Amino acid sequence: TPYKSLFTLLRYPNSRIIERQENSFARLEVVESEGVKYAPGLSLNFSGEIPEQLGLVTDGDGLSAITRLEGEG
Repeated sequence: TPYKSLFTLLRYPNSRIIERQENSFARLEVVESEGVKYAPGLSLNFSGEIPEQLGLVTDGDGLSAITRLEGEG
C-alpha cells in the first residue's frame, strides 16, 4: 500500500531494492535510498556527515537502518 515504508522509500530519486528474501513467515528487502536517515539522539546542531545507511524493510513496513561503521569495506 502507499502508506508502508517500502513504498515511501522507493519514491526518493535513485532508490532501489538491492536484496530481497522471503519465506512463508516474512519478506525482507534491503533498500538503498536517501530516505534512510536514522540517528537517534543526534543534536540538531550536528554539522558532520551521517555514515552511509541502507534500509531493512520487513513485510513492506517496519524500516530499520543498517549503518556502515568506520573501517568497513
